[in-house]
Amino acid sequence: FSDGKVNSNLMILGDFPGQEEDKSGIPFSGREGDLLNNMLKAIKRDRNNTYLSNMVFWRPPGNRKPNNEEINICLPFVKRHIALIKPKILVLMGAITAQTMMNSREGITQIRGKWREIKIDNISFKSIAIYHPLFLLKQGARKREAWIDLQEIDSALNRERTK
Repeated sequence: FSDGKVNSNLMILGDFPGQEEDKSGIPFSGREGDLLNNMLKAIKRDRNNTYLSNMVFWRPPGNRKPNNEEINICLPFVKRHIALIKPKILVLMGAITAQTMMNSREGITQIRGKWREIKIDNISFKSIAIYHPLFLLKQGARKREAWIDLQEIDSALNRERTK
């Protein structure tokens, strides 16, 4: 259900496992994992200094989007997971994760790139919604926006280092 460095200052939370993730048991595997690895590399990060997990821990039947019941089953565990990791920056990768964690009905194109505080167990986490790599593989024109979001994340991490 996770990959990367447990005590990282950066946590990426995706939507749900895809087919490759289901096979490997590793979040962000296959083509979308390759793209995420390149995205992380662009800001001098990798799986050795980043923590990765998903909003829903299993692949829904037929690779459909998780329904509200599945999301609500996982949500208390996801919140506890975040509270245990205590990242300085929480990246919400994908529409389902961003909408759920930011308690928003806006689409990912409207909420991406906006910083918000998320409170879990009386702890505030600085979070930002960005496009999921699978979305970027299908919508290549959105990579420019993803690059801007990555630069924002890199700047925020640099500010955290100098505190």
